[in-house]
Amino acid sequence: MTLKDGKQTGPARSYDENGALLLELQYVNGKRDGLSKRYFAGGKQVSQTTEYKANKMNGMQVRYRIDGSVMSEARYENDKPCTGLKEYLLDHSLKEKYPTIEVTMSKAIDANGSQTLTVRLSEKVKSVRFYTGQLDKNGCLTDDLYFLRFNDANKTATLPYYLHSAGQSETINLIAVFQTLMGNTAIAQRRFRGGN
Repeated sequence: MTLKDGKQTGPARSYDENGALLLELQYVNGKRDGLSKRYFAGGKQVSQTTEYKANKMNGMQVRYRIDGSVMSEARYENDKPCTGLKEYLLDHSLKEKYPTIEVTMSKAIDANGSQTLTVRLSEKVKSVRFYTGQLDKNGCLTDDLYFLRFNDANKTATLPYYLHSAGQSETINLIAVFQTLMGNTAIAQRRFRGGN
């Protein structure tokens, strides 16, 4: 790497013990900025590219198979994943089916006038986190989301759901952030209102 006024500037490269290229990064004033490239063992074939701005993932992260074909394309803003993940199967077709959010509501109403919602994904995944709130205008996670109490054993989350007077029910936006079989972060959303 090159230092300027004590800060990393320009390209930086990492190599394995045999001298094969592992990683290329671009720096501006000591922060990752630009396109980074990871390589498969041997240093000849790119395994992943990631766009950075001011030391945060901003833009596309593209992962490749050893034959050079694209395995996935994921978008990030300010280090946070966004909707629109694309994963490609071995025949190069686009994966179309992902888990969806399922909701069940308890019949019992507690003293506070709430029922319990149980939230899960339609398929098992390695890891998942559930939130309520809104994604930003570009479909990306924000720091304003409310994390739901999570049961790791059965991969479900619960939250109180309040019934209002005159039979009105609140509408909530549920968000699931989960890891796919290809190791990417995916986002599912569902708006829920009692009775739907």
